[in-house]
Amino acid sequence: MKRYIRSAVTPVSNLGRDDRCYAARHSDVPAELESLSHDDSEYVRSAVAKNPNTPLKIVERLVGDAYSNKVSDAALSNKAVTPEVLISWIDNSYPIVVWRIANNRKTPTEVLQYIINNYPEERGKLYAKEELECRSHSI
Repeated sequence: MKRYIRSAVTPVSNLGRDDRCYAARHSDVPAELESLSHDDSEYVRSAVAKNPNTPLKIVERLVGDAYSNKVSDAALSNKAVTPEVLISWIDNSYPIVVWRIANNRKTPTEVLQYIINNYPEERGKLYAKEELECRSHSI
């Protein structure tokens, strides 16, 4: 694998998958991260999702990735995703984003409680309740 070097001459989309993954992990250019977040490869989308430089709006969309739990889990593990961010997404997102948050083992208990107490849609509440129940049995 050649090392990814940002260049105005070579668009990121023309790079091989390994170089696109490298770019997705290390880029701090919002437009580049936006482009890579739509990549066909779940590995590239996962790298974008984990990158702490990725704008939260992109990370939020990747939480709801309809094609890959790997991408969703990567987005939820982004260091910029705090419980406050998760709660704001619950209040303002599509149901699939809330379902993925509720089904994720790393989601803080306080966020699961927030879903149960405040989210109007029953499927999201059910997922949050199931996750809390699983945690109580795994002690």
